[in-house]
Amino acid sequence: MEIRQLQYLVAVADTGTFTAAAAREHVAQPAISAQIATLEREVGQRLFTRTARGAEPTEAGRELLTHARDILDRLTRAREAMSELAGVLRGRVTVGTMRGAPLGRLADVLGRFRRSHQGVDLTVREGESAALLDQLTAGAVDLALVGLWGRAPAGITTSTVLDSSVGAVVAATDPWAARRQVTLAQAADRPIVTLVPGTGVRTAFDAACRQQGLSPRVGFEVGTVGAAIELARAGLGVAVVPADPSLTVGPDGRALAIVRPVVRSRLALAWAADTVTRGRPAARALLAAVRPDRTA
Repeated sequence: MEIRQLQYLVAVADTGTFTAAAAREHVAQPAISAQIATLEREVGQRLFTRTARGAEPTEAGRELLTHARDILDRLTRAREAMSELAGVLRGRVTVGTMRGAPLGRLADVLGRFRRSHQGVDLTVREGESAALLDQLTAGAVDLALVGLWGRAPAGITTSTVLDSSVGAVVAATDPWAARRQVTLAQAADRPIVTLVPGTGVRTAFDAACRQQGLSPRVGFEVGTVGAAIELARAGLGVAVVPADPSLTVGPDGRALAIVRPVVRSRLALAWAADTVTRGRPAARALLAAVRPDRTA
């Protein structure tokens, strides 16, 4: 069993496909497949099940993944400890970001961090907020920009970047175009255009509907706020999006507030609670750069 095989095992599990894993590891896809096949022969177990959505770990795969992550983490910590003794920051830091989220100051911090620590392999990946939070817990991601509704999962620390209410957008020709606000129940009773599950706005909207005993009629799920607004302006439904004054709905759209109840969603930086004290040196350094007032 080789370190490279364990790295490929984790890459396939994290990305969900052999092709994406190959891109992440900067190798050809057949190399990933061959190494996983060799590993499967060595352990005598199927490690992944191929599905229409990609590759999902089997029970044996999940068990081996737990050990693989621990081995790779220990190896990384050993290398980083040696580099730290030499006064050079090295290692790998992975930052996750919710699809379509505005990076804002985070992009500037990442740029400065890369220039200051060229020995650190800095990776940024997009994903759904729920998946990114799971990856933080598993140690696959060191820092993430996620959408939240309610409290963060146990063991995760957050710092709010943006706290906004959830609103609606309709076409200028829609019967609601002259309104300023609608209730959550009224919005849920119309065809809904909203973001994919796992995003902050969608999570907040779905949770609020459940609390009110509502079953929204979701007709379109898209990856960006802009796409949701475009579909709403075309008359295909009511877009449920952040109630952000900076959003441009254009002359063909009308923005409405959603009330009774007001639904709030947060955009937040998140990290494992023990990163400050037990995290890898490179991850601690990035967190200190992002949160200089909170992190030593």
